[in-house]
Amino acid sequence: MTLCGCVGITNQETTGQLPGSGNKMIYRDAMDTWTQEGRIYDGLVTRLISNVTFKSAAFRQAYTEEYSRLYKIEGLEYNNLVMQEQKEAADYHDFVMAAYVPEKKWDDFSKETSMWKIYITRDHVEQIRPLEIRKLKKNDPEIDYFYPYITTWKSIYHIRFPAFDPKADNPLMGDPYEVLTLVMKSVIGSVEFKWEYNRKQ
Repeated sequence: MTLCGCVGITNQETTGQLPGSGNKMIYRDAMDTWTQEGRIYDGLVTRLISNVTFKSAAFRQAYTEEYSRLYKIEGLEYNNLVMQEQKEAADYHDFVMAAYVPEKKWDDFSKETSMWKIYITRDHVEQIRPLEIRKLKKNDPEIDYFYPYITTWKSIYHIRFPAFDPKADNPLMGDPYEVLTLVMKSVIGSVEFKWEYNRKQ
């Protein structure tokens, strides 16, 4: 089995135009920055195509601005949305993943008996397991808009990790910069997604 490394992706553009389209481009730039694509091959046969977005503080900020623009959110409601996203960025490492696999039985990422082992690494040694892997519904216009790499062939998941070491209550990733690595492994192969990370970003 051979593995294709993670690469940046080019996102689709939607046709609708709303006031403040500059914010839309800011969001798409954030999407490009914080999204990686990974693939697993067996010879010439594709076993996995996976797009993963790390919901960093910077990504959440761009998401908040675009969400508020679309739904015309202002004032107290806007402030509450900002505080919610900031709190989740501080407490968790969240990811959105869209995955295609050719066999339906391989699409079991959220099951306790899943063939996939998913974790993030620290210092290239310690493995941090997710708190939750939750499958999201398909054909949701809002999800499709914010994560335009989603297609009818891919299943969508939300993956949540703790931002703090449960053993020592220290941040899993330190400052100023570290590489956050998300690993997916199974009997059909493995793939890694890497982001340069700063808790202030």
